[in-house]
Amino acid sequence: VYILKSKSENPLVKNIQNLYKIGFTKQPVSDRIRNASSEATYLYSDVELVASYKVYNLNSKVLENLLHRFFSTACLDIDLYDKQGNRYNPREWFIAPLPIIDEAIELLINETITEYQYDMKKGEIVLRNN
Repeated sequence: VYILKSKSENPLVKNIQNLYKIGFTKQPVSDRIRNASSEATYLYSDVELVASYKVYNLNSKVLENLLHRFFSTACLDIDLYDKQGNRYNPREWFIAPLPIIDEAIELLINETITEYQYDMKKGEIVLRNN
């Protein structure tokens, strides 16, 4: 599981604070992001690896999906266009402070993440109101 920060010069992206991509790969992250500037997944720009977590005895794709659902209210909702004018809507980018993402990963590791939710307005993780 990895956390990336965009190096995009696109003003629609560049000016968003706390914008991170949460993803996973079975290969080295450096190999996965090698061609970032030519892939929509990476907003057609280079990226910076800010954190990575090795996952043992757990399904990393399931972990990634749990994190995506946890931060779903903070998912980047923007239409971007490639050089040919094709529209794309990135779905693995989230607006949340890095310490909050780290905290969510700790909750995931401790198997308590389902007891909490991310409150985007407060910018913090709170107990669920069930």
